[in-house]
Amino acid sequence: MGLAAHPRPGDRTPVSARLSPLAAVTLLLLPARSAQAQSKAAAPYDTSVFAALSWREIGIFRGGRSVAVAGSASRPQEYWFGTTGGGVFKSIDGGNTWLPMTDKYFGGTIGAIGVSESNPDIVYVGTGEFPIRGNVSHGDGVWKTTDGGKTWTFLGLAETQQIARVRVHPTNPDIVYVAAQGHAFGPNLERGVYKTTDGGKTWNKVLFRNDSTGAADLILDPSSPDVLYAGLWQAVRRPWTLVSGGPGSGMFKSTEDRRVAREAGPGVGAHRGRLGRRVPLGRRRHDVEVRERGSQAPRASLVLHEDLRRPQRLEWRVGGEHQPLQVVGRWRHVQARGRPAR
Repeated sequence: MGLAAHPRPGDRTPVSARLSPLAAVTLLLLPARSAQAQSKAAAPYDTSVFAALSWREIGIFRGGRSVAVAGSASRPQEYWFGTTGGGVFKSIDGGNTWLPMTDKYFGGTIGAIGVSESNPDIVYVGTGEFPIRGNVSHGDGVWKTTDGGKTWTFLGLAETQQIARVRVHPTNPDIVYVAAQGHAFGPNLERGVYKTTDGGKTWNKVLFRNDSTGAADLILDPSSPDVLYAGLWQAVRRPWTLVSGGPGSGMFKSTEDRRVAREAGPGVGAHRGRLGRRVPLGRRRHDVEVRERGSQAPRASLVLHEDLRRPQRLEWRVGGEHQPLQVVGRWRHVQARGRPAR
């Protein structure tokens, strides 16, 4: 299935940036810190540590918009990001300089990057950006490097076209999951969640809803990587609009002893838009966030967050408003300002 890897050209031109390595690393931590600071359940920290920092561009602006950023905890100065028009870039000095890693192999639009935690030189790249906007660009499948980007091998899945997420098992880099949205402008069968156990030589489709529903997000529980959460999104792009949501959308959970993923709860996303689920690092396994987005109403997100001091209490936020929501035995819809939350 794959193409043989080729040697990379020896000379690369670094792309300079305007930020110190410390600030570049801190930038990636700020969103998580900000989210924790907004929650009463979060542990307090000294806000003066980040008081002097501000957001600054660190490149690469000519590559186009970016929806794919990845790295490894074992290499805190090494980062990867994919662009819509320029392929994949890599920094080994915390964002001070960036190197183009995929020139003469593949390029264009990048949807997701997965870095192996056990061996950060092994990186999987899913092509095709997942926001199916009016000028969306499609990709040509999955690529892999085992030498930190010096050479690349094509692994197939070309007809998935839009890949939203690539997840690599934390201890076995041969086990990889791909969340494929599929064709943006029409139905196709190459969508859903794919899995490989041999480093991409073969792929198995492990979650499929229908030919109009793709996988919009995929999360591995960091404390138990055989537990996966997948958000499915039924959507199609028209030249004049986005048709978002439908009966195919939903949240799914799977464990290694389940051959078929089960739906995580009735009602969530059944007629809504794009769904995602987060299992944050360093927090309890069932402490999750659920986000829904739809295109038929003003943009808003519904966030469910567990109060660690009061385990039976959830907080939901829509448009910056905070209200308590008691834990119930099943999923239910809530209202936001008189209209269904989307």
